[in-house]
Amino acid sequence: MKWMLIVVTMIIAGFGFANMLTDPGFEDTGSSAWSPYVSTSAIQYDFDETGPKHEGSQSLHITWTSTTEYNVFDAKQYFAVTPGETLEASIYAEVPLVVNSSPMEGYLEIFYKDVNGTDIGSLQSAHVGSVTSDWAQLSVSGIIPDNTVTAMYRIVIFGGPQSTGGAILFDDASLQIPEPSTGLLALFASGVIASIRRFVTRRG
Repeated sequence: MKWMLIVVTMIIAGFGFANMLTDPGFEDTGSSAWSPYVSTSAIQYDFDETGPKHEGSQSLHITWTSTTEYNVFDAKQYFAVTPGETLEASIYAEVPLVVNSSPMEGYLEIFYKDVNGTDIGSLQSAHVGSVTSDWAQLSVSGIIPDNTVTAMYRIVIFGGPQSTGGAILFDDASLQIPEPSTGLLALFASGVIASIRRFVTRRG
């Protein structure tokens, strides 16, 4: 009966935790799911990088040359959400190259917007800007505030004005909003698993 415990646990884990992002691992061709923006031609991006990656076969690779003012790259997706629910978001980042000590910085940001598209709150992850030896997970979580109708998931690189060049990679983005029923489902699952264990114990 041990296999039944494993199957039930796997089924429960799959409820209410689907990744809401399109092309979260950058495995598709191009940037159509992400609506990228750059403020300057000094910043270049590749959504089909086949070199360094966290998982899969591709990652998002952003590079920049010398800048003389503050500049930004971002890529974003929008989602309908419900106030009071818990939003959990993350992405993996790696910094293979920074030319000097005043780098651009990469991070993850969530914006909450009302029916008029006005920002009414936000979440921001830790920043990465120094060279890293491995992939770091950037994450945020919080309760969706009242009057929110839309959330924006935003990958950001921002900085200057004295950066003389660098690069940051992103991979395996995630946005999850566990359903309210997930807790009740987990309690039900616990009961089922306990019943199976008692049955197995009685069987010897």
